[in-house]
This record gives sequence, C-alpha cells and structure tokens, in this order.
Amino acid sequence: MASAALDFSYLLDPAQTQWRDLLDRGTFPSPNPLDEPVGYEVEAKWLPLLEDYVGSTTDNWYAWLHLGLILFEQNRLEEASDAWMRSSASAANPWAYRNHPPYTIG
Repeated sequence: MASAALDFSYLLDPAQTQWRDLLDRGTFPSPNPLDEPVGYEVEAKWLPLLEDYVGSTTDNWYAWLHLGLILFEQNRLEEASDAWMRSSASAANPWAYRNHPPYTIG
C-alpha cells in the first residue's frame, strides 16, 4: 500500500505528467498551440481515456491531436483525420496541419 510520503510525482516531466493526469484525474492539458507537443503515446490503452475526455471537453486541440495519433497508429485513418480536423478547428495549430493533408483541412 502506497503512502502519501512516497509521492514521486515531482520526478515526472511535463510529458509524463499530462498522461498521469489523464489517468488519475481525467484531465489533459491544452498548451499554447504553437508550443511543440510532448510525450507522444500511441498505445491502445490510452484510447478510451482520451475518447472519454474529448467527449466531455470537445475544445481541447491538444487532446484531439493526441487522439488522432493513437487512431493513426491503429490504422484507423479516417478517424485520425477527423480527430486532426477537430484539433485544428479547436485551435489553429501546425501539428494537426502537419499530420493531415493540408488540402483537406478547411
């Protein structure tokens, strides 16, 4: 059984913290869209957590971006494309444009 005295969260960098917060708190950051994203995760275990999050907070460009990456990794290309379109609709960001053919983002 873990004790509060054994809290090692201060050792986590921002890339790890964002995923821990999604897991523990159901939250995900929404940094400045021009800041380079950190901490890419593409394992399927993150998919339901991100889907739940974007289902309740649809305007987080960063969450949509990461959701698109996970979907892309699973070869769910149409859904990945939709997620990147939602990312760019939430906040214009070069990261969604980079992942998506530019002629299809409106």
